[in-house]
Amino acid sequence: MRVHEVVGLLLRGMAVEYRKSTVDSLKAGDAEMDVKGVALTFLATQDVLERSLALGANLVITHEPIYYNHPDETDWLAGDAVYEAKKRFLKEKGLSVWRIHDTIHDWKRDGIVQGMMEQLGW
Repeated sequence: MRVHEVVGLLLRGMAVEYRKSTVDSLKAGDAEMDVKGVALTFLATQDVLERSLALGANLVITHEPIYYNHPDETDWLAGDAVYEAKKRFLKEKGLSVWRIHDTIHDWKRDGIVQGMMEQLGW
């Protein structure tokens, strides 16, 4: 399966109307890339990206932004060593990162709140 096919299955399974204006999108990589494995995370830190690769995942689905602000704007980061290193790492390693923030909150049972309640035993 390709990245866009995995994401499509996820979105169809949630049965949520996709917002016209959303931060949910491919943040790095190629939508046509063949997926070898998928890692899910709340926050795609450098450590999470490296661990995903070690587990054989080349698609990371994250809830929070990968570039430090809600809309994942990066113009202000041009030349920043940390930003440039993470961007280079993603490209060199062939990782794709899809962000799913708005859709999971729009889900009938907010997926983030549901997961937190389950972890806390509520």
